[in-house]
Amino acid sequence: AGLTLRFRNDGKTISFTAFGSPEVIEQLRSRFKERMASMVEEILPLQDEEINTLLANGGKNVRKVEEGCEALVSIEREPSMQMRVRGEKEEVKKAIDTARMVLGMQESDMLLIPN
Repeated sequence: AGLTLRFRNDGKTISFTAFGSPEVIEQLRSRFKERMASMVEEILPLQDEEINTLLANGGKNVRKVEEGCEALVSIEREPSMQMRVRGEKEEVKKAIDTARMVLGMQESDMLLIPN
């Protein structure tokens, strides 16, 4: 009835391998599918100065965006300047709202690109 998970992070993707009884593996697969179905990704295009604001002081403002939410936040300069936020819809909204506050943006200033 036990379950063993092995995680691997190659810098681009995180994968895991599960070992256990067929019943436990099926429960894990079902829960994983449910969780993945509730995941969204939003992209917030940014200007260079906004990226600098988020990354200033060792990424202090990025950490502020990540605190209080369970979304994954990444800042990208190339190929395009943007903040990518992945997670459950409510958590992504929290992260986007916090980023908007940190950057002093109004909702009308922000263009979200659903992915």
